[in-house]
Amino acid sequence: MNVGAGWQVGFMDPDEPVAPWFDDVFEKLGEGRSAALRRRLAASRVRLATLVAADHPDIEFTPDLFVASVSRLVLEVNLPDSATAARSHVSAVSRLVDAVGAEVPGVAVERARHEVRAARQHVEDRAAARPDDPWAHRIPDRLLREHSNPRDLS
Repeated sequence: MNVGAGWQVGFMDPDEPVAPWFDDVFEKLGEGRSAALRRRLAASRVRLATLVAADHPDIEFTPDLFVASVSRLVLEVNLPDSATAARSHVSAVSRLVDAVGAEVPGVAVERARHEVRAARQHVEDRAAARPDDPWAHRIPDRLLREHSNPRDLS
C-alpha cells in the first residue's frame, strides 16, 4: 500500500509504513506487551489503514482524515469477530484519537471520542450476549499431561 496520494488498497505488509504519526502510536502501543497483543495490534493497524485507504484512495493519510474516518472504523462490520480482538481494535482507535487530539479541531476529536465510547459499549454488549464457551474454561489435556508432575508446577 502506498500511503501518499493515490495509495493502493489491497494486501498490506504489516511492516509497511503508513504515516509517521500512525506508525509511532502503534509502536508505542506494542512496547512491552505480550506477543498476542502485538499480533492483534498489527492486525488492527492493517485493518485501519486499509479501511481509510478504501474510502479515500487519493488523499494523504493525515490525522484529520483519520479522525474524520473514526465513525466508519468502529462500525460493527469493521470490527473483528472475537471480543478480545475487537477490544484491541477499538482501543487502538481510541489511542490514535488521543495522540492526534492536539492537531485536529476539538469538535471532530470529541465526536470521534463519542464514537469510540459507543463502540466500546457495543463490543461489551456483543460479548455479553454470546453464549459462554465451555471449552474456554477447560484446561487442555495436553497441558494437564505436561504438568502432571507436581514438581513441574512449582
